[in-house]
Amino acid sequence: MPFVNLETIKPFISRNIHLALANSQKFEEYENSVAMKIRDATGYPIPEELEDAPDWVDSIAAWLIEYEAMVLIPDNSEAEVTRIMNNYKNGLNLLKNYRYNEYQPEKNNPSADCGEFTKEDVW
Repeated sequence: MPFVNLETIKPFISRNIHLALANSQKFEEYENSVAMKIRDATGYPIPEELEDAPDWVDSIAAWLIEYEAMVLIPDNSEAEVTRIMNNYKNGLNLLKNYRYNEYQPEKNNPSADCGEFTKEDVW
């Protein structure tokens, strides 16, 4: 039940973090944690299959996973830590763009799913 796998996030994370994740048993743990954060923040269900994940999720999930995986590289430079922290904050903020939009239209638009009204319905 993943939103992403290691290959889908590779373009969005540092090479060192990617290698550390590839050589550890932690990726699934981090991905599960991030999947729950994405689900909780957006209301979008965790997909059963990777191909069912929305297109917008790759970079956001990558940044959240990179933040959690930062502990795998204890000697990150201050600039690298700042970059990872900024991406993490940006990822969390971007999740807000998907809250109540496409996946929960009834909360965004009170008239959603009300059907069409005729003059007789209103009068």
